[in-house]
Amino acid sequence: MALMYAIALREAGWRPILVLGGGAAGSDEEAGYIERVKSLGIEYCVEPRLGTGLVRSAASLARTASGRDAAALLAFHPRDHFAVALTGLFGLRVPRMPVVGFRHHFDRPPLSSRLKRGALGWSYRHSARILAASPKVATEIETGFSIAREHLSVVPNCIDGEREESIKRAQVRPGVRFVNVARVTWEKGHDVLLEAWDRAGIDGAELMCVGGVPFARDREAMLEKSAELVRRSGSFGPSRPVRFLGWRGDVASLLADSDVYVHASISEGPSLCVAILEAMAVGLPVICTDCAGWPDGFENGRHGYVVPAGDPEALGKTIRAMSELSPARRAEMGRNARNLQRTRYSIDSLSRRLDEVLRDLVGQPRS
Repeated sequence: MALMYAIALREAGWRPILVLGGGAAGSDEEAGYIERVKSLGIEYCVEPRLGTGLVRSAASLARTASGRDAAALLAFHPRDHFAVALTGLFGLRVPRMPVVGFRHHFDRPPLSSRLKRGALGWSYRHSARILAASPKVATEIETGFSIAREHLSVVPNCIDGEREESIKRAQVRPGVRFVNVARVTWEKGHDVLLEAWDRAGIDGAELMCVGGVPFARDREAMLEKSAELVRRSGSFGPSRPVRFLGWRGDVASLLADSDVYVHASISEGPSLCVAILEAMAVGLPVICTDCAGWPDGFENGRHGYVVPAGDPEALGKTIRAMSELSPARRAEMGRNARNLQRTRYSIDSLSRRLDEVLRDLVGQPRS
């Protein structure tokens, strides 16, 4: 998300600088991210203290922002929301804007989540503007954290669709290939997806799951979960195989070599996350859940289908129904999905929205 914001801000005439933590090259996925940043010519810097503690992170961010004469400071991870709010203690006097792109941290009941909510509430109240990925997220912040509506701006997700559109679609093949792109975390609903696939019972169809385990506090548990999912996938046999591919750097090509995108999340921020938008950009019809509300502009039967979150029976029926459509009908849905992404979820639309928000807060871009 941060990279898409940087591209959009640059198009609007601003000078974005991505600030990355010291562990930014700690995995293949993160190293690939840096290479993508470099290839796009986006300015970035690495701050080793970022992510090593709130006070150290805040001091590091304040020093970096002051040294580069920043006009505003945006934060994309809940951990960084609090650190950015603390930069005022180190003399930084620029608008601070947390970007709330997901709602996972709203959903967990343990004490740690209550403490996190308290910290987030404090950081939101000490921000110039909160950028929410969807109206549903904005409403949850407004009601759950007692934040005034005028303190919130809804900024939907977007992608650079031209990159995905340049990937050549595969030729029609026997059977139907479904693809899912999602990190192996509890909110992405892999268990629901496998149960739905079992209920669908489609001989000759294939499911590819792309995504690795992120470097997070519960990484060990998620690695065990990933191994369990791989073991379960072996039970489907050769007639309706499930393949877990792990992290891949060629996601766009894998999407283009598939027929339908399916997303089983039980908790998201935007109605259409980046993975869904990338699938739409290459012309895939989409099956997704309603966990973040109904996607703006999305029509059942025209762009794909929206099903209830956490309902493997409904998801399985929809997977089967999509497999029974003719290739021409699926292709038509895919074209409609691509057009929706172009018109409502493009870099241009994000660029215009961000420019409006920043001009309202800080005026013209600095030359």
